[in-house]
Amino acid sequence: MLGCFGFIFSYYATKGVRTLFKGLNKIHSGNLEYAFELHANDEIGVMTDIVDTITEDLRITKAKLDKLKQ
Repeated sequence: MLGCFGFIFSYYATKGVRTLFKGLNKIHSGNLEYAFELHANDEIGVMTDIVDTITEDLRITKAKLDKLKQ
């Protein structure tokens, strides 16, 4: 019984980290349109908000550079 509780606890405790990891991999692969759908009031939520802001800034900067190249 205790093992089952531990498994369930660890699954939910690491869900935000798994979501952050998967999203960062998508952004790293070049998908600057990706935005996190994780809305949490903890450290992971703050990190996803920061990464969303950085990704948006990169998308805007890339669009400006692409326009200058034309």
